[in-house]
Amino acid sequence: MKKRAQDIFIEILKDSRKSDRDIAKKLEISQPTVTRIRKRLEKNVIRTYTAVPVFPEMGIELISFNLGKCTNPKRDVETCLNRTNKINPQIIFIASGEGMGKNCLIVALHKDYRDYVNFINSLRIQCKGVKETFDSFLAPTSKDHILDLAGPMANFIKRKK
Repeated sequence: MKKRAQDIFIEILKDSRKSDRDIAKKLEISQPTVTRIRKRLEKNVIRTYTAVPVFPEMGIELISFNLGKCTNPKRDVETCLNRTNKINPQIIFIASGEGMGKNCLIVALHKDYRDYVNFINSLRIQCKGVKETFDSFLAPTSKDHILDLAGPMANFIKRKK
């Protein structure tokens, strides 16, 4: 990605509601240039624009990071875990991978601890390909915890050069 596109991308990450005119003003380039580059980014780099919720305001008290050991991680993630995702709409991320003796990860949001326990019990029933019970890391949500990709992405893009 060229420098100008990177700069525009970072500005969009900071605030996707910012107008092309405001981005152009900040970066001291023309608005049509920003519009042209934004369209290219939207075609190739930006999947969608979304709101970043404040979880406690939505009644979500916990986030869980659940690690399991699947028999066949790629197949189990694609079938069992994706099927589970349809049953458990609180799942926000599913992936196969490697680490800590585990090879599948599920990240989910929970109203409270009881909701988390019901979620884990449901996973055990739905995911028969998981060899071991899931190990979970539970964290409380907070108004201070926000999902902010702008800073880390800007650092990643700059470091990548």
